[in-house]
Amino acid sequence: MRSSEAQGPLTRRSFLRGMLVLGAGASAALIQACGPQAPAPPAGGGQAPAGAQSGAAVVLTSTPRTVPATQAPAAAPTAAPAAGAAPQPTAAARPVAAAGNRPPLVRQQDPGPPKRGGILETSLGKDPETLEVMQSVNGPLRITSSLVYRRLVQFRGTDYYDIDVEPDMADSWTVAPDGKSMTFKLHQGIKWHNVPPVNGREFTSDDVAWTVDYYKTKSKEYAWLWDWVTKVETPDKYTVVFHMDKPNAEALLNMAVDNNAILPREVFEQYGNFRSKMIGTGPYIWKNWEPGVKVELVKNPDYWEVSELDGKPLPYLDGITGYIMPDYATRLAAYRSGKISGHRWGFQPARNDVEGLVKGMQGQQRWDGVHFLSGGGFVLNISKKPLDDLRVRRAMSLALNRDAIIADVQQGAAQWGGFISASFTKFAWPEDKLKGLEFLKYNPDQARQLVKDAGAEGATVIIDLHPDTTPGTKILVEMAQQMWKAIGLNPTIDPTDVPASYAKRQSGDFMVFGNGVGFSSASIDAATRQLFHSEGQRNYTRNKDAEFDKLAEAQATEMDQEKRKQIVDQIQQKIYDNMWTIPHYDAIDTLINQPWAKNWGFHWQLGWAHSERIWVDK
Repeated sequence: MRSSEAQGPLTRRSFLRGMLVLGAGASAALIQACGPQAPAPPAGGGQAPAGAQSGAAVVLTSTPRTVPATQAPAAAPTAAPAAGAAPQPTAAARPVAAAGNRPPLVRQQDPGPPKRGGILETSLGKDPETLEVMQSVNGPLRITSSLVYRRLVQFRGTDYYDIDVEPDMADSWTVAPDGKSMTFKLHQGIKWHNVPPVNGREFTSDDVAWTVDYYKTKSKEYAWLWDWVTKVETPDKYTVVFHMDKPNAEALLNMAVDNNAILPREVFEQYGNFRSKMIGTGPYIWKNWEPGVKVELVKNPDYWEVSELDGKPLPYLDGITGYIMPDYATRLAAYRSGKISGHRWGFQPARNDVEGLVKGMQGQQRWDGVHFLSGGGFVLNISKKPLDDLRVRRAMSLALNRDAIIADVQQGAAQWGGFISASFTKFAWPEDKLKGLEFLKYNPDQARQLVKDAGAEGATVIIDLHPDTTPGTKILVEMAQQMWKAIGLNPTIDPTDVPASYAKRQSGDFMVFGNGVGFSSASIDAATRQLFHSEGQRNYTRNKDAEFDKLAEAQATEMDQEKRKQIVDQIQQKIYDNMWTIPHYDAIDTLINQPWAKNWGFHWQLGWAHSERIWVDK
């Protein structure tokens, strides 16, 4: 039997053998996690896509490749182009022209002709829990609300990681020479949904000003999206001017995220919140949410965009229905039967199911090499003992056998995670650098000594774990529990529901977040200043470090990309030196979709890019 003190690869099954001496309870928990729900190896011997293990970026076009049922998929995704290179189009896509006075859509579309009508049926891994997307990080809520609300600008979505922005409800914008003001010209004639109490009135600059004030004063999760704005002026119905004390490097990115919805004041004035009423200017109207059953959206007959393919008003669909399916087996069966489409917060196949679905179902659309935005691993509340001791935090990192975790949890389809998600391809430390860092290497002997030096032997460490739509998180946390136990700590898992878990991180009543921290903004500011600044709205680590604060503030206002990258390098070094979070891995996933779901582009931030242009052709 391999000792838990041994160096080198240590798999979860090795832990199972070792746990026999610790009692049946620990072994049973791990044996249960080994069941059929665990992901199995992808094609190619369980290796991650080419380039992933070396830390190389992967860029995917938003239009997937179509794989015939009898054809094996290609082994690797497209390699990243050189910095500044133009996105590479797919063979199925073609350029589109501008509609009316709108700038042309950059993202290339399916050639069409589009088919109008019909209901797109899909799944949601859990209930939205609330309708207040401006107060929640719930994934299904983000997806569904993004179909109802709109923003001033939107991500282009020319490829999976494209975060350049283009007009949404603003036709154009200008930035003052000193960078301290931005002027937006709104698209004229946009109407709110014809639903009480808003009743289809025109969208104006006053709505933007009211929304900014709401976020800054009433949103616990997302006030930071507008904290750079010091004053809003509305010189006329279709002009908005944002003033700021300093330039902001990610103002446009923050405006584009799906949680940053432009809101109608009437709903708040009548109900005092947005918990039960969702009214926007988007292509779909919120019709119904039946908890545990489904969410129904219907076509907005007054939507303001026009199709570039047939010259008629969008959207193409009559509606979208998302069935609440918490059980993966239920979602898999529904997808295999052809009833539902696939997407990030609904049906995402486990690795052991990808090849069977692609080979067994004709014409499946496939995206390989997908990274998802994540909050950097296990989040530690350093105000709690023994986590207030840096030696303990470093020991917990040294105890993690990241290669074993990747092999067992992700079946090899992952790379070492860093202190900024690998999705930030221009900023995140590459895997080869991470593997060379002393306190990220697997060294249980050194970890055990650090725990002893800190006087923390037998100290309780509680890991918060709430339900996830995939089994991987539970397996990860159980592996970490055993690895931390092996170095002398007393880790326990505290299962909790999602609302309680969110409440704990706000109140500080937690030690370790097993699920990590999700955040919706595709911005370095969100991944650094908001998570670790002493005044950061989402500083769940309870960290207070004046030097870090200066770096975080500097990156937010540095407009030179290379200089900003240097600051972000210093930020990552600072997080590593203090180990406020313990990174583990960045998953490299595969998404698939039905052949009848047309003109659908996945995007790492939006989930559904340009949803009004999706059509169903069964």
